[in-house]
Amino acid sequence: MALLDGEGKLLQSATFANHANGFADLVTWLPQPAGTIALCEPTGVYGKRLQQALCNVVESLHEINAAVLKRFSFTQVQTKTDEADALMIASAARTLYLTKPEVLQKSRVSCGEQRENLALWLGEYDRLRSEISRLRQQIECLSHHVAPDADKVKRLREKELKYLLGLQKKVKLEVEHAYQQLDARQAHQYYNDPLDELE
Repeated sequence: MALLDGEGKLLQSATFANHANGFADLVTWLPQPAGTIALCEPTGVYGKRLQQALCNVVESLHEINAAVLKRFSFTQVQTKTDEADALMIASAARTLYLTKPEVLQKSRVSCGEQRENLALWLGEYDRLRSEISRLRQQIECLSHHVAPDADKVKRLREKELKYLLGLQKKVKLEVEHAYQQLDARQAHQYYNDPLDELE
């Protein structure tokens, strides 16, 4: 994170963990959360928790893709690091606020996106399930393959499968959390509990 004042001066920068405690530290770190305009790049389902943590705390929260941000950033830092990216995004946020407020307004993140959040995590789970199924088929085929390097490729695929299975467990937890955030009316619209479908 990079925090600029109204004149564009860097007040401070810091790194926070991508979980609830990290988000709490971030809010504490902000001198005036309610007077802060926050801008981030899209990170798909993995940025939703951050959005939920900040949405009702800061003055406004916005999400704009990297290509647009670079057009509005005037920072001279050329090095590609997380700190440099944060400074670039903060610089773009200030420029947009001063010169293109309509662009900033269109990018505002809504705070009532629980159903969208659940749908995104379910989509990620389905993607992983398809990928895992494909890998298992490949591993099965490699078990009967006579090529000299078949065992080596099989071990690589098994390592990849182990990683995806671990990721799938984490995504399932995210689905459960997102489902719990729905109010009773929204949850009823899912007819069947989506978690029943998760293996």
